[in-house]
Amino acid sequence: MIRRRAGRAAAGERGFTLVELMIAVALLGIGTTFMTMLFLKSFQNWKWNFDSLILQRNMRLSMSTVTKALREAKPGTVVISTPTWGGVPAPKWSSIAFLDGRSQRWCIYQKGVSVYMVIPGQNGLSATSTVASDIDALSFVYPSFQDLSLIAVGITGRKLTVLRNSPAPVIFQLVERVMLRNP
Repeated sequence: MIRRRAGRAAAGERGFTLVELMIAVALLGIGTTFMTMLFLKSFQNWKWNFDSLILQRNMRLSMSTVTKALREAKPGTVVISTPTWGGVPAPKWSSIAFLDGRSQRWCIYQKGVSVYMVIPGQNGLSATSTVASDIDALSFVYPSFQDLSLIAVGITGRKLTVLRNSPAPVIFQLVERVMLRNP
């Protein structure tokens, strides 16, 4: 029976040398760094795409709400204007006011980054509701002055997403033509 002395390897048995161990630790560190960077980049891409998706959904919903209300307008009652805030005109924004088929007054306007709609209620009272947020520009125009029953609505949305410690804007734009139904 062969006895080993403590601290000595038997013949043919070898352990790792210090150089091999340092190479293994260095490769493990490089692999971990690569995987972390890949994960962070994937997360940033997901965040940008998610913010883009939410912005597009909100923009489509707000465009649907605005066009649904605008279709009920009487063509001769539509007033498109550029509002002023504090005496200064807001060139990116426009507002629209109109009467519907029941002669109730509606108004759609932008203030800051939100779009509001004044909805007629019962007994002559009206309510203001928020249609959308993260709106950069809202515009109403007549595409042709020969047909006052056709109005173009444009909405531009913007949301800032932080990528690599700097803001990256997500921008989405919708334009739709609306034919007024109440002659």
